Amino acid sequence: MPDENKRYTFIISDESVNVYGYRVLTSGIDLSQMEKNPIALWMHQRASRWDSKEDQKFPIGRWFNLRKDGGKLIGDLEFDGGDEFAMKIKDKVEAGLINMASLGAEPITTSNDPGVLLPGQSRETVTQCLMLEASLVDIGGNLNAVRLYKDGALIELSAERLNETIKMVNIVNNHKKTNMKKIALFLGLAEDASEDAIMLALTGKDAKIRELEGKIGTLELAAENAQKAKVIELVNGAIVDRKINADKKENYITLGNQIGAESLKNVFADMSGAKKITEQIIPGSEGSAAVELKTFDDYYKLGLAEVLKLRTEEPDKYRKLYKEKYGREPEIE
Repeated sequence: MPDENKRYTFIISDESVNVYGYRVLTSGIDLSQMEKNPIALWMHQRASRWDSKEDQKFPIGRWFNLRKDGGKLIGDLEFDGGDEFAMKIKDKVEAGLINMASLGAEPITTSNDPGVLLPGQSRETVTQCLMLEASLVDIGGNLNAVRLYKDGALIELSAERLNETIKMVNIVNNHKKTNMKKIALFLGLAEDASEDAIMLALTGKDAKIRELEGKIGTLELAAENAQKAKVIELVNGAIVDRKINADKKENYITLGNQIGAESLKNVFADMSGAKKITEQIIPGSEGSAAVELKTFDDYYKLGLAEVLKLRTEEPDKYRKLYKEKYGREPEIE
């Protein structure tokens, strides 16, 4: 039985975008081949019987308990204790110098569907692949971070070969499709609605928006006119109550339109109206001095309204004072 204490756990792959601009979906990784032959390599290097080099790298161990956890593929590595090079790698793992593993797989299907593309991705997503091996690597983000195979042969990851295996994504068109899908859903259409259907819906939305803007404009104008009318009403009331002089009317109307009718109302509420002259000098009036009106001129000085009031309410006194003033009787019907 394998010694469990000799196993080291690594994340072999995740779904992030790699240095070549593509990514591999963990859910689409087929583990069947690896379950039959779970070899672990160093930097994806394989020994070849056609290569007589003495420094060929043979498998350094085998993988156990390959498992998918969310978007990650995880495995436990057991080193080959009888291989000198494998033991060197193991020592570096234990020293914390090597911490990364990498997936070696053959792509089966790729896709440029917006649903499987991430921001910054420039090539299609590998949605299905056959896992052939998993390697330890010195730098997880280098060009060997993910290695691909074609018909069982390791692909040299030149830009040209990669382009044959995983095609470039038309980013402009892809973004356009994504945006059109979002617009269609916003307009209440199916996500695959045609551009003509979307434009037609937008035209209808635009007409409704203009209609709504017109109604809002009408309501705003009505509210503005009502506000102005209320301001004028308040200003006229303040003049009647002798809180402001009539020559200041336009000034207070301007102020009211600036601060609003309610605020202007509060301004006037804090003002006290000026008392009429009669309230100041007629005996018995609240807050007035005890001054007696003895002559027609005394009433006349108070204003024509007071003279008319005397004539209506006290006609005998009016006749007497009028005669004293003019030397004749007034004509009173």
